[in-house]
Amino acid sequence: MKKKEFLQLFPWDLGRLRSRPPIEYYFTLPLRIGLEEVWTCVSDTSEMNRQIGLSPVEFREVDGRSYGKNTLSGFVQEWEEVPWRWEYLRTIVSERIYSRGLTTYGRGIFHLEPGLLHVYFGFVPSHFLGRLILLFARPIFRSRYTRVIRDYEEKVLASPVGRGKGFSLLELQPIQYDNLYLQRDKNQSVTPMDRLKVQQIREKMGLKNHLNQEIVDRFFAFILSANSTDLYRIRPRKLAEELGEDLDSILAIILHSTREGLVNMSWDIICPHCQGIRERASHLWEVNQRATCDVCKIDFDAGDINGIEISFHINSTISPLDKVLYCSAEPAKKPHIKYQNLLYPGVVHMLNLPLPNGR
Repeated sequence: MKKKEFLQLFPWDLGRLRSRPPIEYYFTLPLRIGLEEVWTCVSDTSEMNRQIGLSPVEFREVDGRSYGKNTLSGFVQEWEEVPWRWEYLRTIVSERIYSRGLTTYGRGIFHLEPGLLHVYFGFVPSHFLGRLILLFARPIFRSRYTRVIRDYEEKVLASPVGRGKGFSLLELQPIQYDNLYLQRDKNQSVTPMDRLKVQQIREKMGLKNHLNQEIVDRFFAFILSANSTDLYRIRPRKLAEELGEDLDSILAIILHSTREGLVNMSWDIICPHCQGIRERASHLWEVNQRATCDVCKIDFDAGDINGIEISFHINSTISPLDKVLYCSAEPAKKPHIKYQNLLYPGVVHMLNLPLPNGR
């Protein structure tokens, strides 16, 4: 598919262009893995942005709207995040309306076909310098994005246990802890970690005969190799899927690591629609009966099914960690939503979602 044909599927809003030609990035990547596996990677846009090398984003909510801020090539960028649109296993569309930075408007589109991924970014530069910087960055972005996709393909193809289970698949090979410590010390994009405390806790847990020591070792390998986003919110079910292990075994290990001071536990109040964390409590008795989601404009009962989720966070004495975001609203954070779109009055849109049997 040529760019002209692609833009017929996803036309520009001429009002956004303001009679100025946009800077466009468009390329296609042939794929060696299935649509579900590619979707797992592409829809986790926070992780994609981190691996590509983009700077973290600060998000804030005002009257139900999401606003972001980060830096690009030394320039501060500020924008309003337009509600995302996506169709499961097929398309993701994101838009940003900028109030400050190199552009006035930008959009990103990821479109999947069997064996092929289409990647498109379009920007309306705010000034001549912005145009030059975006043109200069085009081949760099393509190279980095391609590398991330190819690395993910290699991990999926080499890891039959974890195929399609998650972005951060761990290699199934003997664990060299000295190498993991060394790699973390050299990696400037992750927070430092107290090596001595981690070693002491790992040795203590190694003495607990009722724990599966192979899974214990892999859990600590995850702690040492995980990025800040994953360490800020460790989700047992997701981790069990990534490691290809039984959930009960993972829970037992995480709870013991909580007692030993490696991680802390919290009770997260989850919006039933957007799955965003609306409140967080250190103890169950601190959870309020009612909660509010300003983004979805709803009040809900925290005691509803799936209204509370237990998550774990690296202890601040082990690794001082603030919440790190590289993106917001991406489909990977809302797996229960298979389709999200904006429909105007009178518009008919037909779709055929590849949904499995069940609720």
